[in-house]
Amino acid sequence: MENKITTKDALLNIHRAMSDETFVKQFNFLFSKYIDIRNKDKNAFYHKLLQHLTTTGLSKEEAADFLKDIRVKNADLIQEIEETQTKIKESTERFEKARFELLMNPLSAKNYLILFAETIKQINLTLENIENKHLLNVINKKHFKDKIDEIKKLLEHNEQSINEKLKSEKDASIDDVMLLQETKVTFSKVSEKLNELTAELAVNKTLTQNHLNIDKDVEKEQQGKEKEAEKENPQAPADTETPTETESPENDDDVLIDDAAPAESVQNDLTLDKALENSLSAVINSVNKELNEKTLSFLVISEYLHAYNNHNLKDVYEHFKNTFNKDEFKAIVIYNNALMNNDVDDLFDFVVEQDFEAANIKEYAKMLKHNFPKYNELDEQIKKELEPEIKKQKELEIGAPSQNKKFKGLEIG
Repeated sequence: MENKITTKDALLNIHRAMSDETFVKQFNFLFSKYIDIRNKDKNAFYHKLLQHLTTTGLSKEEAADFLKDIRVKNADLIQEIEETQTKIKESTERFEKARFELLMNPLSAKNYLILFAETIKQINLTLENIENKHLLNVINKKHFKDKIDEIKKLLEHNEQSINEKLKSEKDASIDDVMLLQETKVTFSKVSEKLNELTAELAVNKTLTQNHLNIDKDVEKEQQGKEKEAEKENPQAPADTETPTETESPENDDDVLIDDAAPAESVQNDLTLDKALENSLSAVINSVNKELNEKTLSFLVISEYLHAYNNHNLKDVYEHFKNTFNKDEFKAIVIYNNALMNNDVDDLFDFVVEQDFEAANIKEYAKMLKHNFPKYNELDEQIKKELEPEIKKQKELEIGAPSQNKKFKGLEIG
């Protein structure tokens, strides 16, 4: 069966959308955030990318396949950038932890200058590798070469200053600590630029490669139609009129998503059963091992909250009440809200490896409620959604005879 990412109509829709400067800028921004190792919630940006792509007329499945295509075709590039970004993150965090001590006693600053010098070296090696390996088959090489030069220029002053300090035989001073602080700020800018470069390059490489496949398909299709026309009417001219590349998908737009109905409204109109079914499919497609019931249910609820969240929580809970008690369910909702706010780490990979119980989501929820007042408010809001009958009961109790209230909390039977 043909993979949806290689179907001509789907690719032509994408190419047409990518010719829109506003659309492609937003897509590259979202993709740069999606591959950013500092981002705690990749899942949220993945779904934002899907939603962005479905506005082109792609189905959600086609959009997911296109994103997979980008990741597969650029696996080496993305891995290199992740390794370099990890090096930047680790070196700056080590300096950050020691910064106060270094300000009081800067003598050991030289060790951090060596660490930062190694980090700069890795960044430069990565940039050279991108230039020599990943710019071979892209459109507008000069544009990407300029972006690479821009990052090198950002590092140039810090690299030169650090090398001079390391060559000097003088003891480290407060000036060295200030240079480290300045380089840390530069690293932050470089990280952003690296992600932007990678996102744009990955998309460009994928579209370039796919465009070649489209051209071949269109050429074969045209030749086939011309041969058929010649067989049916030998007197007919060879250039029998055929639909152009751009006309063909336009005629089929209504097969995917009605232009009059934006992707977001289609998503919001989904029944809860369908939204949960889609969430289950997404989880199963992304996990390569058997999961216990609680772990699978946690992942499905999380997927639903990120991708849809279009029904009352009480109705959602009804589907999982035999798996989670209300406190567990509330904790899952609070955790996922915090994840979307970047207030906690992404635990999904850990949960898949270890299981739901090991992640101790209830403790996460307790921690969040302790540290952020907004999650106490959210907890109350969820409680009201899950237990509206209790609220109604309390309203009914107002004005009831006082002697009845003495039985409040009494367990019978």
